[in-house]
Amino acid sequence: RPVSVTRPEAVIDAPARALNDAIDALEKKPEDPDKGLKDYFADYFKIGTCLSASEARKPEGQAFTLKHFNSVTCENEMKPQEVLDQAASQAAGDNVTVKVRLTDNTRAILDFCSENHIPMRGHVFAWYSQTPGWLFNENFENNGATVSQEIMDQRLESYIKNYFELLATEYPDLEFYSFDVCNEAFTDS
Repeated sequence: RPVSVTRPEAVIDAPARALNDAIDALEKKPEDPDKGLKDYFADYFKIGTCLSASEARKPEGQAFTLKHFNSVTCENEMKPQEVLDQAASQAAGDNVTVKVRLTDNTRAILDFCSENHIPMRGHVFAWYSQTPGWLFNENFENNGATVSQEIMDQRLESYIKNYFELLATEYPDLEFYSFDVCNEAFTDS
C-alpha cells in the first residue's frame, strides 16, 4: 500500500519544490518494511537526526538510526561546554589558545557515525546557553575581566582551528559536510 504523507500547501522555492517532488515519488512507491526514510528520499536530500550519546550506545537507537537516517547531528555532545577544555587553555599560558577535547559521550557518537559511514553536521561553535563564561574572560578564569574584542577574535580563531584539527586527526574518515557556527544568536528584545 502507498505511504501517506502530508503535502505542503504552497511550493515557493527550490527546497520546497524538491520536497514536493520527493513526496510525489514517495506516494507512488509501495511501502517496504525494510526501507527507512533515508531510502525513500535518497534521490532528493539527506534525512538527518539529532543523536545523543545514550541513543548512540543503545542497540535499538543504533538500529533505528541506521534504518532511517543518513546524516547525524549531536544533540549536545559537540557544543562548547562539552568540548572546550578550560584547564588546558589556561595551561597554554598565552591568554589566546583555546584547547578542545572530545569526551567519552562525544566519542560514542563520532565512533558510531565513523564505523557506519554516516556523514555528520557539526553542531555548534557558539551557543548562548552552552558556551561557558570563562571563554570570554582574562586567563580563561571563571570570574575574570572580559577580554578585548581583539583577544576574543583570536580565541575564536584558535578554537575553530584546534577543533577542526582534532576532528581531522582523530576521525580522518568521518565526513563533516557542514558545521553550525552560531545557534540562536538573536533575541526578541
